[in-house]
Amino acid sequence: MTSVRRARPAADALTKPFWESAQRHVLAVQRCGTCATYQHPPQPQCQRCRSTSRLDFEPVSGVARVVTWTRVCQGVVAGFESAVPYFNVVVELAEQSGLYMVTDYLGTDAAFVDRLRVGAPMQVTFEEVDPELTLPQFRFAKDDA
Repeated sequence: MTSVRRARPAADALTKPFWESAQRHVLAVQRCGTCATYQHPPQPQCQRCRSTSRLDFEPVSGVARVVTWTRVCQGVVAGFESAVPYFNVVVELAEQSGLYMVTDYLGTDAAFVDRLRVGAPMQVTFEEVDPELTLPQFRFAKDDA
């Protein structure tokens, strides 16, 4: 479990399947059963075809690549005050172009900074914050050493 105080997501009926999957160390993303489009964050209707039915969560590979990032140096976001400095990293999942997730990397160690580049391969991992919360996080893929 993490020693840094973390912000807790506001899970609701729409996001509950995502968080339940993460608790089982499975990355699951909402997918439209009508047009097969993945979307994240979850929405009440498909962003492509506007269907409101058959929006289920499906496991995905967790393979991703870095799209962009920012280094956060001031603790202005509630729940991250004790974590500065840290990086927010946007990754694109391999399953679909434009399927993005945001992850954070707590710290600024040189090994991380040296590897951080657009297109760097990443893989999902799961951080057990406490017994009720597991966060999907992304770290560099092992073959990107």
